[in-house]
Amino acid sequence: MVLAAPLLLLSTLTSTDWPDISVIVFRHHPGRFATQQQVAARERDKEAIFAAIKDAGINYSYGGGLGSGYELSLRLVDLVRWQQLVEKFHKHRSLAYYTEWQHDRTGYGLLRLPWVNPK
Repeated sequence: MVLAAPLLLLSTLTSTDWPDISVIVFRHHPGRFATQQQVAARERDKEAIFAAIKDAGINYSYGGGLGSGYELSLRLVDLVRWQQLVEKFHKHRSLAYYTEWQHDRTGYGLLRLPWVNPK
């Protein structure tokens, strides 16, 4: 909760005033051991997530590889839209593998950001 106070202050700024800080919101590793169905579901979900981000006009950074998986990062100003986008996926059950805000014990999955829009 240390991040909550600074983010409350940031919420009063306009989008042009936000600092250029990125937050990792999604980590995946296409080479992780899984069934063929799980691998296919992860890939379809990843493609759907990226298509939705692009359609929403959200700027992102995506990188990684070399055995460590991939990370999707978004700017602070886009985190609320990101959370709304993923919650829409969950509401409509559009994702087959990443069906909840959770990550596995190695940190792969949709990383919940409770300080963005606490429930």
